[in-house]
Amino acid sequence: MTQPPKNSPEFPGPQACRRLAGLFLAVNFLLLSLHNFLPVLCLPGTHWNWSGKILAIAFSCALLAWSPWLRQNAGLRWRQSPGSIPLSLLCFFVCVGEGLSSRFRASPMTLSSDTLFFQLLMPTLDEELSFRGIALALLERGHGQSPVSCRLRYGRAAFILALVFGLMHAISFEQGHLGFNLLNFADIFIFASMVTVVRTRSGSLLWPMLCHSAWNVAFFLPWP
Repeated sequence: MTQPPKNSPEFPGPQACRRLAGLFLAVNFLLLSLHNFLPVLCLPGTHWNWSGKILAIAFSCALLAWSPWLRQNAGLRWRQSPGSIPLSLLCFFVCVGEGLSSRFRASPMTLSSDTLFFQLLMPTLDEELSFRGIALALLERGHGQSPVSCRLRYGRAAFILALVFGLMHAISFEQGHLGFNLLNFADIFIFASMVTVVRTRSGSLLWPMLCHSAWNVAFFLPWP
């Protein structure tokens, strides 16, 4: 794959990439939270944040459409790097198993069509495009690594994003009280680390997306 020359305006420098990654994640979080301040965005008949996810996905897609560099480095390709499939398959089955394990530790719940379609599509598209796609590409470049090296590695960018991803899912604020779920943080941090390694090794977002959807759907499957 041909990379833009380093003096190209479409090839951001390391320091700029680190700042852009932080700004991108901040805007993404703001879009996801808008429904809390603008109730008109809440879709009737659902308790899931469809509007926030749609806005965040649209924002990611707009950035990818605007920047050729991001499109080249965010893992938007079907082709998998040679030798990466065994690791991707292993991660997929681990995600299914962990999703089922988390399901049996949770309280019984009803699986509706609204929940099924939301969990199958929306978190996967938003979070993989943003964390394992755009933010990972920017931070890898920001720490002197190629976002499409297709090497088996777990670098600083992967750790930072797994940490942020885990905290986003483990911290809650309800009825004026701040909460932190340590078990949830550990689960999500490990998940984010695994799928980031798969993304780095394969050079593609395909298997991280499949793993993400598999985990979510397995978690919401009804008990027998």
